[in-house]
Amino acid sequence: MIRNNSALNVSTSRRIMALAAVMMIGAPSAYTQTAPASDLRAGIALFDQQRFQESIPLFERAVLAGTQVNVAEFRMARAYARLGSLDKGIEHLQRAADAGIALELLISNPDIAPLRSDARYTALVKRLEDTRFPCRNGVEAHQFDFWVGEWTVTPWTGAQQAGTSKVSALLEHCMVFEEWTPTSGPSGKSINFWDNNRKKWRQVWTSEDGVSLDYEGSFADGAMRFSGWSLGDKGQHTLQKLTFFRVAPDTVRQLFEASDDGGKTWKPTFDGRYVRAKGQETHKP
Repeated sequence: MIRNNSALNVSTSRRIMALAAVMMIGAPSAYTQTAPASDLRAGIALFDQQRFQESIPLFERAVLAGTQVNVAEFRMARAYARLGSLDKGIEHLQRAADAGIALELLISNPDIAPLRSDARYTALVKRLEDTRFPCRNGVEAHQFDFWVGEWTVTPWTGAQQAGTSKVSALLEHCMVFEEWTPTSGPSGKSINFWDNNRKKWRQVWTSEDGVSLDYEGSFADGAMRFSGWSLGDKGQHTLQKLTFFRVAPDTVRQLFEASDDGGKTWKPTFDGRYVRAKGQETHKP
């Protein structure tokens, strides 16, 4: 019985091997699909063992196969940086950036440290930052900077305080956020931003009594000029204008105007003087 079982096992093994050979010949695409991913995984394993030179050919094969190109290029940049080959490190770092590697990895990964003193690295990071954070250096995004700060608000021709306003630049300067606290009456907030779709400035305001306003406008003649409309109690449309004048580095005039006759005549509804709190940084548009 033992000899018969052995013969059966040998025969079965041969059939399995023959079948496997046929399957391998008949299904090359399965190997082709998995091999590049295996190259990347094997390269990462070698890299993690600090076998940097040995890992590079595997990453190159992954790139040629189009397998997670950003990861493979970044790994090569890190490997060359660790090997002290700075030119190669920068070359593959640029390729990794072009393939979509995250800016945060370029800034934070410790393996890239030897490259950070290179002017090419600095230029690459700036290019990625300009793309990732367009409002930091965008001309339009800074046109409302003169309103950023903390303010005491009074009527333009009076001294009685109407309230305070805190205006902050948020979201990497893509939004100017207003927080209005009145001496009496409802408080409110507004978001202000350059709308890349409309190529206009927008202000959207809402207050705790449910009043909302939606303006659009532009910076012209030294002032931020918004227009919009509101709906009256009887359903009538009232045209609205809101203008911010930069009177001085620490003084802004905010003028609300309304028209009930389609814009033929306008009446001021609020004319306010914003005075910057002492010690606040001034901004220029």
